[in-house]
Amino acid sequence: MRTVEKAVFIASHDSEVSISAIFRFVIILYSEWQDVNTEVKYTDVDYILFSDVASLMASGKSPYMSSTYRYSPLLAFLLVPNTIFHRCWGKFLFSAQEETADLLFVQWFLRSFSA
Repeated sequence: MRTVEKAVFIASHDSEVSISAIFRFVIILYSEWQDVNTEVKYTDVDYILFSDVASLMASGKSPYMSSTYRYSPLLAFLLVPNTIFHRCWGKFLFSAQEETADLLFVQWFLRSFSA
């Protein structure tokens, strides 16, 4: 990939990352509204389970006190801020992780295919 093409690719990708981050933020806000105001919930049952187990961990209890939790305690630990700050903390955390993975992929792509 030539230098000019690489610069154009990076610039277009940066705007795509910004747009996708804004889109994710709007979707999270909408999901909160839908969960409160409609019968059909946007938030998955597993996310609610992770949040409930995070509450257990925040109070010093084992995540496995929940009879249905069979995941790594690290996942519940990462969602402890759901109980301290706001219940959608994990949604923002997971969205940030997806954005980070996207950026890492682009960096790998540019290194692998630049000549």
